Amino acid sequence: MSMTTEETKMAVFRIIGGIFTGTLGIIGIIWGAVGLILSFVFLIPLLGWVNWLIIPFILFGIVISILGAANEDTKTLGVIGIVLGSGAFVISVLRLALGGGVI
Repeated sequence: MSMTTEETKMAVFRIIGGIFTGTLGIIGIIWGAVGLILSFVFLIPLLGWVNWLIIPFILFGIVISILGAANEDTKTLGVIGIVLGSGAFVISVLRLALGGGVI
């Protein structure tokens, strides 16, 4: 039994789409972990201003994790990335609030 051109295109799209969304979950976890580590590093006095630079990094990681969680197969990976990114975001924002946004 041979596949039509449309069926072939749909099969390729499903394979590539599955790989892409699975990868988003893993990238979200890595992004969230790096953001969390950086947010702890920048708790050091006089380095608080760097949180202004990592907050967009963290938010982008949260968006990637949300996209990864949209796939039913990799939902857990996306949720872990969201939790890590949200924790990093909270730590960075609290550090900025305590340091007056500068120190």
